[in-house]
Amino acid sequence: MRYILSVLTFIVILPHWVIAQVRVTLSESSIAPGEQTELVYSVEQPVGSLPVRLSPLPDSFRFVEIVLRKGVDSVRTGDRVVVSERYVLTSFDSGVHIIPSRRYELAGRQRRTDSVRLRVVPVVLKGEEYRDIRDIMEVEKPGRPYGYWIFTGVMVLLSAGLTFWFFRGRPRKPAMDMPPVPAFAAAMKALEQLHSQDRSTARAMRQYYGRLYDIFREYLKSVTGFSMLHLTTGELILRMKGSMSEPSFFSMAAVFRIADAVKFARYASSEKEAMDCLETVRNVIEELERKQSRR
Repeated sequence: MRYILSVLTFIVILPHWVIAQVRVTLSESSIAPGEQTELVYSVEQPVGSLPVRLSPLPDSFRFVEIVLRKGVDSVRTGDRVVVSERYVLTSFDSGVHIIPSRRYELAGRQRRTDSVRLRVVPVVLKGEEYRDIRDIMEVEKPGRPYGYWIFTGVMVLLSAGLTFWFFRGRPRKPAMDMPPVPAFAAAMKALEQLHSQDRSTARAMRQYYGRLYDIFREYLKSVTGFSMLHLTTGELILRMKGSMSEPSFFSMAAVFRIADAVKFARYASSEKEAMDCLETVRNVIEELERKQSRR
């Protein structure tokens, strides 16, 4: 009797155990920082068999973020059905990152899917070749003659005496407290000043992107109350997630990659690219300001 029950149990479990298949695939296993790839979990099994339920997937792994959950769909072909879960992933940290396996139950037994590797390769910059920067050379300043210092001392003392005599006894005007400049107005003014800044040399272009990066971080600090100066570019990008629309999020991520490349990798940015980056920062700050005003 026990033998018969074992055979019947095996016959019932066999279709779900042997025929059901769980696969994990990536549309692109190698991406650049900030690019996207699609992660697909597909379960193929006979129509009418017990469903295979995968364990929940977190919003992020180590260095990998889920930016979109596309949901579940199914496709039936003859007597078989394929149920797929699709997720859109991205990462801003170069290296090989492991997407861990997920638990699922099949025929009463706990099993795990395969883990997959996602490789994030450094950005390949186009344009001029990299050029080493020479170290700063200190120039010895020539000494001043004694007569110069004597003349300067006399003029300083004379100016101080005249100033004291002129303002002696004059009524002092009460100091006026200047109202603080709103963060949005300060950011817009700084961007206007940056627009007219010189960008004709490589050094000027590095200073331009450094200032553009700082303007955005100073605005975020003013509206959020958190200091952004100690954050790396990757940490700052992740901190921005959820605070702006998806197109703005990826546009700002692209601006940060270009800024880092210009500042540290000696990438020669073009004039048009520099203007496009400034306009992107302006549009994102205006978007964040509209959200602040609606609260």
